[in-house]
Amino acid sequence: MTAAAGTETERRRFPTFSLLVVLGCIVAALALFYPPVRERVDRIEYWTADWRTALLADRIADTHPRLTIVLFDPATFDGGVISPIPRDTHAAVLRALAAMHPAAMGLDFYFVSSQGAEKDEAILTALHEIDVPIVVGAIDQHTDEFSPRQQAN
Repeated sequence: MTAAAGTETERRRFPTFSLLVVLGCIVAALALFYPPVRERVDRIEYWTADWRTALLADRIADTHPRLTIVLFDPATFDGGVISPIPRDTHAAVLRALAAMHPAAMGLDFYFVSSQGAEKDEAILTALHEIDVPIVVGAIDQHTDEFSPRQQAN
């Protein structure tokens, strides 16, 4: 009984560490309202998007049997590296895929400059002629890979 009485009468210390953690969290949350801090946090979010997807996304054993992914790599061009890929090549591949009557097509590439009127017209014509729903990607204001002129294209 004396041991229990001794613990009850001990003075409890003020939780200084917990108070500092709470205050730090409040300061960090309020700092997000300050535009320069918010811009830096936004850039970190953009920079880590691929890592978060690679590390945290659900894994599946194989690709879906009804999904086809077309990659342009050096083997596509007889071992050579062609950059940028000619738009008329994109147009031919898109037309071939559309002829397979997919439920939809997703495009994950972007054009930052013209390749000439003929090649630019080839891809635009193909995109207008294809009657399959097309899902496209986009860049946003966080992207710093492209100049303002390239983003305007």
